[in-house]
Amino acid sequence: MTAALRLKPKNRAAALLAHAREHRYAIGAFNAVNLETAEAIVQAAELENAPVILQVSENAARYAGLEHLTAVCQSLREHASIPVILHFDHAETLESALTAVALGYDMVMLEGGDLDLDGNAKRLKLLSKTAHALGVAVEGEFEVTQKGEREATHLSASALEDFMKVSGVDAVAVDIGTSHKQTEKTAMLNIPHLRDLAHQTAAPLVLHGSSGATPEDLRIAIHEGISKVNVATELMLEFTRGVREQLSDPKLYDARKYLGYAREVMTQRVRTLIQNFGSSGQVL
Repeated sequence: MTAALRLKPKNRAAALLAHAREHRYAIGAFNAVNLETAEAIVQAAELENAPVILQVSENAARYAGLEHLTAVCQSLREHASIPVILHFDHAETLESALTAVALGYDMVMLEGGDLDLDGNAKRLKLLSKTAHALGVAVEGEFEVTQKGEREATHLSASALEDFMKVSGVDAVAVDIGTSHKQTEKTAMLNIPHLRDLAHQTAAPLVLHGSSGATPEDLRIAIHEGISKVNVATELMLEFTRGVREQLSDPKLYDARKYLGYAREVMTQRVRTLIQNFGSSGQVL
């Protein structure tokens, strides 16, 4: 086991991710949409003695209610035996990101695809100034991970250094060949592009859309600089599989039975992912 990190109350998300980058493992960033999925994520991390990022996306907040889902996740964070970073993912506006900061999130990600690179960096600078004053880390979007049939958004690696200086972000999302909402592991990762990006910055690099990548490719990407791996679709598939298995019994009516079973199924998948990311045992 590599040297584990003793965390400080403030900026612990940035500290965790920096440690992951230095020691070539990744912290799993898993999306929660309700109580059961959030519990599965934290339980898995506790069983693996691993730091974990509990993610709430703007879409999930619209579904469950931002304050309600945040309260559930904050309670799990406070009672967990391992470091839980509460992250607001894919904020669509600066206002949404600042709301998450005010609500007590440890880290926020602001989308940047609606602006050119310079405008994106300058808007992130505004977010970083407020967030950092409160000990909150910021993830910026240097390259946009697409949905479905993808078009590469690769930018010049040399532009990343300036983007980091202007934006002041703690971690940066890059596009190396994955897509959001992939249900099959058919992504072809562009490792040479990742290496070029990693040479430009020591900041943790973030992979979105990881559900479409094979475990082997993810391990290579992590070794080359990916320090935060976002997982959503793969977990939703696993949770839904558990529900379907239980509901094959026409006599089953108790929601606790099939939701509880699905939670356990998802817990096991999160454990497997944590192991593959190399973050098991990274907590003292």
